[in-house]
Amino acid sequence: VMTRAAPFLAALLLAATASPAAALWDGMRWNMTVGQVLAAGRGQVQRADGFGGRQVKPSRRPAVALKDLAEGERHLGDQRVLATFWFDPAGRLWSITEGANESDGPAGETCDALAAALAARYGPADLVTDKGELRHLIWRDEPRRTRIHFRDTGGDCTIDYRELRGPLDR
Repeated sequence: VMTRAAPFLAALLLAATASPAAALWDGMRWNMTVGQVLAAGRGQVQRADGFGGRQVKPSRRPAVALKDLAEGERHLGDQRVLATFWFDPAGRLWSITEGANESDGPAGETCDALAAALAARYGPADLVTDKGELRHLIWRDEPRRTRIHFRDTGGDCTIDYRELRGPLDR
């Protein structure tokens, strides 16, 4: 009896001790509704006012108007990041944008720490563009079907997550 319960108890203990950064993303998938994202966020994601909006032009498709319907905060490495969850007109999760919490320290140091945290989590970047103060790092997380794009414009940095939609999606 104990041998059957041991794997379950080990998994339960691991879930209980998971860091806030890992816990936020566990269970979240692309195309979720706002309600599903809020539930998967386990209290770290709240409904946003939805007044913001942005247009995106995916390849070979008409432009899509996105709404910021949820927001949250988590740790990425040792840094706090503020997340905005963007939903398409059908109310499905389209992308997530994260930015450093400005009160956590000098922007340049914060951006370097975020880039290092992403590299620790995803390994070496698949694509690197470094032009003076402008730096882009892109990872492809194939198992989670996610493209991670880190942009540093000289101390102001953002991370965009979106669904991988094809083999040439960079």
